[in-house]
Amino acid sequence: MKIKKLISNKFGFAALLYNGTVISWGDIMGKKPMSDNKKEKIKDIVATSQAFAAHTENDSVYTWGNISFGGDKNDSELEFIELIVGSTGAFAAKIKSGYFINRSNEQGNILIWGDKDSLQEAEDNLKQLDVKSNLLNLLN
Repeated sequence: MKIKKLISNKFGFAALLYNGTVISWGDIMGKKPMSDNKKEKIKDIVATSQAFAAHTENDSVYTWGNISFGGDKNDSELEFIELIVGSTGAFAAKIKSGYFINRSNEQGNILIWGDKDSLQEAEDNLKQLDVKSNLLNLLN
């Protein structure tokens, strides 16, 4: 059992293993991580101060943890995701080109949810990560 990525927040920990599964422990607010429910392979995990998100290889996202800090998204709302980041209290996800999700908290191709005081921070973090990803793609 080799750990690819380990993250933590105020209430728990989540580990992404090289086999694409996630193990979490601590107070996860009663919601099981995605790998316990659907057995989809995970490519990344991110966190807010009180919630976690798992980004699957089929570009959907599963969240768990405190509802007020982003652990509340319905799985069907989080499809066609290219990138996801966490901030102190919110998540921001970039929707893949060519897809549109009609949600009240969608701004262009960015979907943001969680604590209202952290939404701008999450969006800024996503934009910074997107710029870095684009630069790396140009260099490769």
